[in-house]
Amino acid sequence: MMVLCNIAFPYSQIMPTVQKIDTSQLAQYGSNVVDEHLNQAKQMLAVAGNSYITNGSLNRWKVTWQVISYKIMTFLWQWLGVFGMSFGALVFGIGAHNAKNQRWQILYTLNFFVCAIAAGLYLIMALGQGVDFINGRPIFWVRYVSWFISTPLLLLILTYLGKTSITTTASLLGANAYTIAAGFVATISPYPVNYIWYIVSCAAYCATVYLLLHQYRRQVERTFPRVVPAFHKLLKVHLTIWTFYPIIWLLSPAGLNFLNISVETMFVTLLDMASKVGFGFLSLQTMSAIEKARQQAKTASSLVVFR
Repeated sequence: MMVLCNIAFPYSQIMPTVQKIDTSQLAQYGSNVVDEHLNQAKQMLAVAGNSYITNGSLNRWKVTWQVISYKIMTFLWQWLGVFGMSFGALVFGIGAHNAKNQRWQILYTLNFFVCAIAAGLYLIMALGQGVDFINGRPIFWVRYVSWFISTPLLLLILTYLGKTSITTTASLLGANAYTIAAGFVATISPYPVNYIWYIVSCAAYCATVYLLLHQYRRQVERTFPRVVPAFHKLLKVHLTIWTFYPIIWLLSPAGLNFLNISVETMFVTLLDMASKVGFGFLSLQTMSAIEKARQQAKTASSLVVFR
């Protein structure tokens, strides 16, 4: 019963508004409609991405089915996020407990909290929390809370592995915070103001990319010349995944509305698991490459002394 109530949440939001509309007159309304309830209902019904007007009347069965089906798919993807992130948190938590030295323990711990925070986020959404209708569309605002906490940890993983300067680290954290904050404002803003904040968010993200590709990469190349390919791979994967987020936003209901909520949730869930769990495992490979390079350097210096 709780699951059914959770699935029917959007329906309970939509139908009271829909019932205030004279459906026999619905086909006569155009872009100049001023009735507040009609505007709200049309926006809500657009969430699922289909037309619900048949021969001048509202097909309420179609509304009900589409709302429930999209909610089921959203619900399933959110629970997949719960289990996927929980799996990552479990693996990294065990790794932190059994780490062979402090360097590995720090890396495992950072990855653990990244996944644990994300698992909590997806549990909140799967339980029907952290979402509200804003400007006629459902907004999972809790995502931005999670990203504001977890993405700095991902950047700290990069800077920890690369032994980056405090100045570069602080700059990365600041640009990242600005990106997420502006992205949140874009998500809750009405058209066309949302696109202004979207551009601001993208500009801040470009600053993050610049810092990673220039200051960060140069420092890594100087500090770990033997492990440059591993760092380049880590950086490429990180930036490729993160760059898909603004693209998905632009296509989502918050932007151009080319994707419905369930498809948006699918893409965001896959990106989250790749950028957190997948990136975590890749960071462990990078640490292994660093340890191997250190061992080779020690071996080479020992041979030189022996000779």
